[in-house]
Amino acid sequence: MSNPKYHHLIPQTYMKAWCYSNQSVYISYIENLSESETKNIENLGGVQNYHTLKAGMQGLQKSDTDKIFEVTKDYNIKYDGKVITDTLELNNIYGLFDDWEVSYLNGNPASKKKLKHAIDTATIKEIETLWSKVYENGWNELYKKINSQILGSHKRKVQEFDKEYLMEFSVALNWRSFNSNDIFSDAYENMAHPLKSILIPPKERIFPFLETAYDEIYHCILLKKYREFLNEKGMIYENALIYIKYMSFHFYVADGNTTFITSDNPSFSFKRDEDDLKAAMLPISPKILMIIGRNSTKETNYYISRVSDEVVKKYNKIILEHARKYIIIDDPNINHF
Repeated sequence: MSNPKYHHLIPQTYMKAWCYSNQSVYISYIENLSESETKNIENLGGVQNYHTLKAGMQGLQKSDTDKIFEVTKDYNIKYDGKVITDTLELNNIYGLFDDWEVSYLNGNPASKKKLKHAIDTATIKEIETLWSKVYENGWNELYKKINSQILGSHKRKVQEFDKEYLMEFSVALNWRSFNSNDIFSDAYENMAHPLKSILIPPKERIFPFLETAYDEIYHCILLKKYREFLNEKGMIYENALIYIKYMSFHFYVADGNTTFITSDNPSFSFKRDEDDLKAAMLPISPKILMIIGRNSTKETNYYISRVSDEVVKKYNKIILEHARKYIIIDDPNINHF
């Protein structure tokens, strides 16, 4: 990862399939689909320090605060007349740092600026590290395998392969992307909408992109849930296990000139026209679209359908409908819709 501070919500290894040259892709913003521009995937689909854990965030574990506030062991810290040594408590009152009384253990005055710098730079990158180790680093090899097994087959189905990884990857992207999981996002919006009016002064923001109380709490909940998933526990992981047990894959192969697009929200749920049932979707490449649906017959095969330009355009419209700000395309000269 060339820029460890820029955290890709849409993995570079995933976007690579749409690159027309080295690290470059074409994107079109949804408000102006007639125009496209070139972007380097190294700086696309991410946010600076999005998955970083640091002082002042809610939901940190004791082991986190012990690391972040380790430097405070050399200081005597008072708040509201009381000496504070517990790191969880220090984290809870970090937003009130200006009111701390700080001295060295021998009673000599200490630089609060120096202490704050040390605390602010003691960040935890566990989420991004685990994502790279468990999922992103293995995508290139699996992508090659999908191409070989799906594009290289002339049959209607193939023996299932790497089902757990594929399910977990698609579920992870559903939560990790900019829109995140739609059920969670809708529930949070209904509950926390009034918090949007509470603006956080720029100097008090944990990160620049957390502009309101709504943003900050949403971000903290997401990181907590996503961290649990990467440690094989929690709501997202349980969701993935249900998918593995009851769902399977149907791969659509673009058989004409029109190719599949993707977007800044590549993995999402949608209702199928043919039966009004809910399914999930993840474009794999310009040639392959992966649909996740109920496996009621306990099949141990993946189905493959080679589809016409008309069908590709139909699914591209669904991808566009679920995009947040932009779509990613492989060739601006193709009519994708």
